[in-house]
Amino acid sequence: MAIVNQLKLAALQTTFDTLAAQAFGTDKTNRYGIFSRTAKCDGQSFSPTAMGSTPAVREIVGSRRWASLRGFANSVPVKRWGPDGIELPILQINNDPGGLLEQNLKQYLDTVTNFYEKPATDFLLTNPTSLYGGALLSDTQSFGYNGNTWDNLGAALSPTEFFTGIKLMNGLWLENGEPAGVYPDVLMVGPDNQKMASDLVSSDRVVPIAATGLEAYSSAVAVSTRSNFAADGQQPTIRYVVNPRFNANGATASGAAWFFFDTRQEARRPIVVGEAIAPSGQIVIDPSAPAMIDRSAAQAYVEGQAGIAGAIPFATYGYIA
Repeated sequence: MAIVNQLKLAALQTTFDTLAAQAFGTDKTNRYGIFSRTAKCDGQSFSPTAMGSTPAVREIVGSRRWASLRGFANSVPVKRWGPDGIELPILQINNDPGGLLEQNLKQYLDTVTNFYEKPATDFLLTNPTSLYGGALLSDTQSFGYNGNTWDNLGAALSPTEFFTGIKLMNGLWLENGEPAGVYPDVLMVGPDNQKMASDLVSSDRVVPIAATGLEAYSSAVAVSTRSNFAADGQQPTIRYVVNPRFNANGATASGAAWFFFDTRQEARRPIVVGEAIAPSGQIVIDPSAPAMIDRSAAQAYVEGQAGIAGAIPFATYGYIA
């Protein structure tokens, strides 16, 4: 009898393929989809593009005037992404009466269903270069009205910053003299700011009052409630999303990071994932494979290949500590 039961290897292959199809074959709720979009990439680098603002509608007097559309490009390399692979000892494959092997494989694949969430979020928190050539968040963004700069870089979250961000996004004009038409519909915060975010977007907003009579969280001496204009139905309702990767223990930012996003138009997302090879699960069960020969183990892994790039800044406002 062979050292490993061929029927059990075949069953392992079937089990893994079924679990992988379930993991990658359906849409999953994810946080990175709020601020990123996915585009196809057919090469070893990814270059998302966008056009500049088009001229505004006006009376045509005399000969028609012509304007050129401005092109942008931001090239990034395609990289391999994936978690560590796992090795499955032959002894466990041959003897698994409790079904633990299938449970472990399911747990492994469940952790990667929102495959690009960690790399996309980590990239967002580096304040990457946008298609405009500057940082995604900046107080001197290019191509504002009349050639002026504009500001989408805030400070630590507070009631004042919350309403300042709404005002700046809603009041943004593009270089053609037309409103940008953006308004935040998502407030993304880390766990440290969850309570404040809930207060700020609720219909009856909790208002902390300082001894001066002004709103303040750090020096509040009283609390009242008032109707929240950010939820009055005149504009898109703002909801808050807690992203646990906005954390002092994270790789690139502290828990003070927060963002406004206008998610109503996918083309305005600040991050683009250029997918060259869609993520998928693979399992190596060939008895002649090196791991089988050297360590008597099958191997399972997940991999995708993509370039992640900064894109459009004008539907984003925020702060990165």
